[in-house]
Amino acid sequence: MGAGGVRAVVAAGAGPHPRPLSQGGRGEQDTARLEPLPPRGGGVGAGAGPDRFLCRLADLPDGASRGLLREGFEDRLCVVRQGEQVFAWLNDCPHEHRPMEYRQDQFLSGDGGHIVCYAHSAHFDIRTGHCFAGPCTGQHLIEVPVRIDNGEVFVPAELPTPFD
Repeated sequence: MGAGGVRAVVAAGAGPHPRPLSQGGRGEQDTARLEPLPPRGGGVGAGAGPDRFLCRLADLPDGASRGLLREGFEDRLCVVRQGEQVFAWLNDCPHEHRPMEYRQDQFLSGDGGHIVCYAHSAHFDIRTGHCFAGPCTGQHLIEVPVRIDNGEVFVPAELPTPFD
């Protein structure tokens, strides 16, 4: 649904996934389960191709953020859940292309109202990724399309990069 994140609709019959969600230990990498994409419309990068399992919807606390897809010491994604909607962004501030959280899973402002890059205090809208305050005002985070199927959250197997 455009640059504002992809609206995620949970299908009935959600069940547990056979692999537990990574707790994101140092150096740990999440493995990917690839499957063909059903037709979907809207979001940036929507189209045919394999998706990877990201986590269970139940593993994302409502109103909170998580860093997921750990590579080395950093999470590749900033993921925020708001009710039945999930928004995923590359964990890359457009100001200096560095990770945004100051501590694991700490991407949101104190009131949970927006994403904050704690390196230089850039503030981003959760739904659109638009920077409305800080050194990169007017720029955007890079959206990662999200699909929810039976209570499981999927993202494309091939993620966008800051330099696409």
